[in-house]
Parts: sequence; C-alpha cells; structure tokens
Amino acid sequence: NLQPKLQLAKFWPNAGFVSVASSGSLAWLVRPGCLHVPAAHQGTARIKLDKLVTGRAAVGNVDVSLHAEGGTFRLAGDGQLLGGDAHAEAVFVAAEDDSWSTLLSRAPSGHVKADSIRLDSVARALTPRPTGRWRGTVSSQLSWQAGAETLADLRPTLQMNLNDVAFDGR
Repeated sequence: NLQPKLQLAKFWPNAGFVSVASSGSLAWLVRPGCLHVPAAHQGTARIKLDKLVTGRAAVGNVDVSLHAEGGTFRLAGDGQLLGGDAHAEAVFVAAEDDSWSTLLSRAPSGHVKADSIRLDSVARALTPRPTGRWRGTVSSQLSWQAGAETLADLRPTLQMNLNDVAFDGR
C-alpha cells in the first residue's frame, strides 16, 4: 500500500496537494529480449486509488486496470468521483514491428463518461475555491476514434447534460 501526497503547482497553479491511498497487483509476461516490443507483452496490472483528496476536498476513488494481450492494450478506469460515477477507457493496438514510441505516437480509441457529477463537489475541489453556492449535476460523454496523428484529427464527440443547475454568487 502506498499513500503518496503530491504537490501539483507545476502542472496546475494553486492546486495545492493531492493525496491518495493506493494498492494494486501485477501479473505480466514478456518474452526474453522483447521488452522493447509492445506486441510481445501480455498481462494485467490493477491499481486501486482510494481516498483521493485535493487540498481538503474529498474527490473519490478509482479502480484502474491495464490489460495486454495479442498486441492490444486496454486501459480502463471506473470510480466514484465528485459525487458521481466515472468511467474511462482507451485501447491501443500495436503492430508486430511497433516500438513503444511508435505505439504511443498514435491516438488510441477511447471514451470518458461521467454521470451525475455534483457541481458543489467540483467547487469544493477547485483552488482557489469559487465564492457562492453551486447546485446541480453534470453528466457527459466524450469519445474519439483511433489513429489520429494530431489532436485536430481526433474528431471527438461530446454530449453534456446539466441538471438542476443554480449558482448563488454570495
């Protein structure tokens, strides 16, 4: 079990600290001399991130898994974040002659889905914290296709629903 506490100021100004309790497992195989060949890897890695906190605001928990078989890498995460449910998945497909840099230079297919994320929980997690009271939920889904060479080529689709949203600016 690891319980890191990370300072995010270099990546997100005024973010403060993020802390999390984590545990996981690894079952991974690769042929001798083929560590540099993504298609030669197979196995499963899992990490459980509990008690995710930014500053003093509870964010939630996430279970992340990576499964590799036959040149296909599936990275997935499921959890409860900011009062709602979240799911993300990305799939990378390696050709037999791909290197790690070649594989990672292509965009994977993927999607991210969030259901009933509470705006008051989002406001508590932001630094600096917005003034006023926030109410309501947001649900969204973002998906994109594999193979894009640039961000402009991703052609993402986004759906977003706001429910019972209100802001009191006091």
